[in-house]
Amino acid sequence: MERRYLKLASTRLFWEPGDPHVYPRSVDISVEPWPESLIIAEGMNHDSVGATMSVAESLEASWAAKSELSGGAWLIPYLERIRNGETVTEVELIAHFIMLHGREPEIGHIL
Repeated sequence: MERRYLKLASTRLFWEPGDPHVYPRSVDISVEPWPESLIIAEGMNHDSVGATMSVAESLEASWAAKSELSGGAWLIPYLERIRNGETVTEVELIAHFIMLHGREPEIGHIL
């Protein structure tokens, strides 16, 4: 089953070739199916690591800290709402992302 993810946090959102090195970190949230999982990743090339996890797992202290390092502190209240059974819509997440970054988030697909 293919999953559709919104790329909602990254240390490289505005990085361009030639800019100083920024250690890559990111948080992607599955929106189709909703909200099945998150991907938290960091590093590049042979130094890359990442994990796919549930919303509840992403709120554990060590993963939440990695989300914050990725610029994803704004996601924590939304994730807490999801964990608590409240409804969070894709539209809400995209609107907040646009408010913060002035553009829509990238969308990724993973089988």
